[in-house]
Amino acid sequence: MSLYDDFIDHEKARIEQTAWMQQLDTEKLEIQPQVWHFWPLSISNIYDGERHWHEPILNPMSTNYYQSGGKCIYWGLFGDDIRKETVGAHRGLDIFAEVGTNVYACVDAEIQHTRHSNSNGNLIVLRVTDKKLVQRIWNERLDYKVHELSDRSEGTIGKDVNIDKGLRFAYMHLKSIENNPETGIPLKFGDKVTKGQIIAKSGVSGTKSDGTCAPHLHFEVSTRHQYFNSHTKINPGFFVDFKYYDEQSDSERKWQREVSKTRYIGHIGDKKFPEKGVWIG
Repeated sequence: MSLYDDFIDHEKARIEQTAWMQQLDTEKLEIQPQVWHFWPLSISNIYDGERHWHEPILNPMSTNYYQSGGKCIYWGLFGDDIRKETVGAHRGLDIFAEVGTNVYACVDAEIQHTRHSNSNGNLIVLRVTDKKLVQRIWNERLDYKVHELSDRSEGTIGKDVNIDKGLRFAYMHLKSIENNPETGIPLKFGDKVTKGQIIAKSGVSGTKSDGTCAPHLHFEVSTRHQYFNSHTKINPGFFVDFKYYDEQSDSERKWQREVSKTRYIGHIGDKKFPEKGVWIG
């Protein structure tokens, strides 16, 4: 038996002894060979069988309504012609969220920028550039099947997507941004956030001047954040395990229906979002 094999056996035995503490699935453990020469092995180099991911909204489901309040179950999906009657392309996923809902960092990341724009409202963009983490997130993407729509098509992955450039995760229409727990001031460019950390509250900023009946979090995934460039974007369905209309329970559909009866007027949030943020592609 080689030194490497002996080391792996030792580490697996150690993990099995502490698995009840870590809640690890020892059948799914994957130890990275490139770290065999380190002793002891860092727990960060052992995969525990779970995705390195946290949903941006708890219990995510796509929105079932137009901004006007009319029912349209595909309106929140990703695709170049999803909204062909109006703007055409929709470059993200609209996740139903009542105003003030907690918004989470989906991965360990750095804040690329926070800013306010007239169309997208208050927004935060997270970026992941560590190549090992990018590759892990990419490898763990879901086996997502696009929905069959009669007169339009849901998109998949843009032709210019290149994970060598890292991954970006954009959150839009926010109400407010959370404080950095270390500094006590609002999160800003360069701050580090961890998977599952609350980074904002959802809102309706950047929506039409007469408001919306479909409050939501607009969520985007890309390898280069350019709002009007679909070619660098990825259908968030490959990452967010959301419920489409046919997967939502009767109570969840009723919840959205009741919320759609109220018009929520757009706002600029809590003024912690700069008009011009630091922009890095």
